Amino acid sequence: MVPRCVLSAAAAIAAFRVSPSTPAKHLSQIRKRKKGTRDDTFSEILQASAASDHEHRAWRMNVADSLEKEKVERRKAQQEKERERHQDIKEPLWKRTHMLQTLVDLQVQQS
Repeated sequence: MVPRCVLSAAAAIAAFRVSPSTPAKHLSQIRKRKKGTRDDTFSEILQASAASDHEHRAWRMNVADSLEKEKVERRKAQQEKERERHQDIKEPLWKRTHMLQTLVDLQVQQS
């Protein structure tokens, strides 16, 4: 049995030889093939376009940076929602506490 990665590389080379007229059509053909892992698809795209290792590394770094930025943004949004939720809880509690303190003060004055 031939390993899947070898089949993927062979498929990419065959697809490149009979390549469509535009990169978009080529990507469409790759997507239509049997679903593989993202790394398999990425490897096929790199082989078909003859991208260098440097470009590959730069692309991976850009993707990692984008994912990290999205993670930070999601975390900040979640923290802001949590603060708002806490504020929504604290405000009525503060009002009740203030009301009770006022009642206690009135009782003390009346005694």
